[in-house]
Amino acid sequence: MVSNTNSLKMLNKISSILSILSFLISLTTIGAGWTAYKWVTSPQFEAMMMEKVMEGVGKILPNQIDKKMPKVTGPMIEMSNDSKQFWDYIEKRNREHIEWETKGKWEQ
Repeated sequence: MVSNTNSLKMLNKISSILSILSFLISLTTIGAGWTAYKWVTSPQFEAMMMEKVMEGVGKILPNQIDKKMPKVTGPMIEMSNDSKQFWDYIEKRNREHIEWETKGKWEQ
């Protein structure tokens, strides 16, 4: 009976120690997750990532952006009479489509 009580006390101590260790591991995991979230959402992290991305883009496409952008832009192009004809055509097609949707489609 005495040895049975001693073994139960030993198992109780072991389970208490494991419980405390499990709690500490859980706290550590939660703390690390919170710290990582705060770091990833910080402006410093964003600036660091943007700098790395721009370095990578700069290595891949050196001077490509400057080549594609125009040096000087011209004046605005006047709208011709053709654009009025285009929009009149679109309006006519829309009216025909609405007419077909509301009446023609159901009569077939």
